[in-house]
Amino acid sequence: MKPYILLLLCAFINDMSAQFNGTYLAKVNGDDVTMILQQSGNAIKGSMKDSQQNYEVTGTAQGNQLEIKAVDKTYGITLDISGVLSGSNINMVGYLNVLGIKEKAFESVFVQNKANNSQKAQTTTANDQLPSEIKGKSIDPMIIGLWREESHYNSSGFSGSTYKYSAFNNNHTMSDHGSQATMSGADYSGNSGGRTSGTVIPNLWYYTSNGKIWVVIIHNGERVHTELGTYYIENNKMMFTQANTGNKILYTKM
Repeated sequence: MKPYILLLLCAFINDMSAQFNGTYLAKVNGDDVTMILQQSGNAIKGSMKDSQQNYEVTGTAQGNQLEIKAVDKTYGITLDISGVLSGSNINMVGYLNVLGIKEKAFESVFVQNKANNSQKAQTTTANDQLPSEIKGKSIDPMIIGLWREESHYNSSGFSGSTYKYSAFNNNHTMSDHGSQATMSGADYSGNSGGRTSGTVIPNLWYYTSNGKIWVVIIHNGERVHTELGTYYIENNKMMFTQANTGNKILYTKM
């Protein structure tokens, strides 16, 4: 086989192994549903959420066909879902699985988010500029998105709360989305700041591995590659433990 044919074949195989990657939107039984899928070989993982449930998604892909299981651990709901890729969209049929007994729950077309396609193109450009320590590293799809850190205090008739917003982006960058403080007393109340559209933190990149977040930071011309901390995500909550202090911080996904 000629070398250039082999390269084309490898490129085709790599593209096929990631054909389900993306964010998909659908209307299911009148409710808006968002599904994020990440494909590695034949393995599929990701998340799905509607106005009430948050599901963890796992499964397999064979060609243009998809078989996944969506589980909401909070409510003990399991959906068995079959899908067929048609263009950039997926025709899906879901069955509610109760103790092995399946009942059809929905049939809908999950449309790939076009805005996400644009973001994917930007991600590809950004990946070309990634530090060598980051290239080829993976990101847990459950961590991608906007998170809120909360602090509350109450003392001698005075109470207040602070909220900090930050995001893990799918191109290995992180964004600062501002902060907000509220305070109140016997005869006054007020707030300051607020959530913003987000600013990418310069010279910082991250990846995840075995439940840990690693970062590469460039500061004063020096590059530091270090563990940021460990994380555990369940029910739209993330418990993050800082590597250097051991402090635990609870985040809520927005």
